[in-house]
Amino acid sequence: MGSTLSSTAMLWCGVTCAVTVTTVLQTSSASVVLPPSVPSAGEIEQDALTLTPILQRLQAKTFFKIFKADLSKECPFYAMEAMCQNPQGCSVCECDEDDIPKPWQMKPVENFVDRSHSEDLSFTPWKETDRYDLSSVWEAPPGSPEAFAQLISGEASHKATYVDLTLNRPSYTAYSGGHIWYLIYRENCLESDETCLDEENFYRIISGMHSNIAALSAEYYHVPERHNGAIETHGSGGGGSGVGSRYSYSMSFYKAKLGPYDDRIANLYFTLAILLRTVCHVSPILEECHCETGNKSEDLQARADLFHLLNHTFASCRPQYMDEPLFEKKSSEALRQFHNITRILDCVECEKCRLHGRLKMTALSLALRASAADYRVVSLERNEIVALINALAYFAEAIHIVRRFESRLYRERLLVAAGVLGVLAVTCVVFYRLVLGVARKRKAYLSVFRVRKASSPSSPPKDKAI
Repeated sequence: MGSTLSSTAMLWCGVTCAVTVTTVLQTSSASVVLPPSVPSAGEIEQDALTLTPILQRLQAKTFFKIFKADLSKECPFYAMEAMCQNPQGCSVCECDEDDIPKPWQMKPVENFVDRSHSEDLSFTPWKETDRYDLSSVWEAPPGSPEAFAQLISGEASHKATYVDLTLNRPSYTAYSGGHIWYLIYRENCLESDETCLDEENFYRIISGMHSNIAALSAEYYHVPERHNGAIETHGSGGGGSGVGSRYSYSMSFYKAKLGPYDDRIANLYFTLAILLRTVCHVSPILEECHCETGNKSEDLQARADLFHLLNHTFASCRPQYMDEPLFEKKSSEALRQFHNITRILDCVECEKCRLHGRLKMTALSLALRASAADYRVVSLERNEIVALINALAYFAEAIHIVRRFESRLYRERLLVAAGVLGVLAVTCVVFYRLVLGVARKRKAYLSVFRVRKASSPSSPPKDKAI
């Protein structure tokens, strides 16, 4: 009987330990479910892994690290009170005139044309006499996809300034933009009849951009007050700038914004797939980009890296995905919504947030045009190429960041599991000893009882009745 109790106790402890550890180790790794219009999550992760080293080299090149944006636009909806609470984290360091490539100063707007469809272009080529006259830049017809693209990128704005992206990489800024995101998500509805468009892909892309911002903010969360190089993330730092080593990650921020939300992570994957597909759509135009900045050796290397990117075959560029339209509605209608979102971004009090919001919107508006059934992209402006490459880099990096956080969460659970196992082991030992003690006492009691019973005299037989 004692051995039975002991065996039962051991079995109970074993089952309890197994169930508890299995429960604790169940990772919150996102179950990424994607629509059939894009590849699987595993294939997108592999594309991101292949992309990253090439994109990091491109980001470090002058041609791809300088982005032009008008950050001085006033909010068209309401008066802004002040900048965000963390001026150091929100501010943007603009380029000095000496940092701007000379060819760019001479040619503020530069278009690259797909030669196979150059007859479709309706604008006139740039002339030498136009170099210093921005008013001569070709303007697309109002309401056309090109017109909305120009408004979104801000390529012809007289107030646009150049920004070095390696010195202004995306990171946590402490800016609270909940009201901005509320307005942005509302743009999925048309103002004319106040009915929401049945366009899941529009929501997926906006949500994917939101998730990208959250991932980068979680990984590059804050700069320690006394930085001595000891606290660092495992991120790339953005184009070899080394900025990543000045930041620490925030697990609590990740858990609050991304970790438990499978749909948000899925939308991040979806948006990267769309950007990859865009690169394949416009590759004939990208091949015409000479990456000219005046530094011949660097420009040649930048062009070589760009061709290295274009020569890769990505899962997102398979025919079954390339031919899938992104939106059912006309491209101009979707671009109008994108332009409205860009106007909302002008209400963001954080300069860095506004900068990267405009960059990503420029790239995503290009993705929309490239995937439209009623439109064909035949030219790209220099700023659009810079936006596309950097947005692609940010989204690929965000995929790696999600995987790193899931690994960190798993290691965190391992530590918790080890602690739980320790407590259970002690509990089981105590419980086993108690059971064993009870079994021994019972055995001893039974032994004494048997001895006493055996040694006691037999009772005399009772007299029979006469």
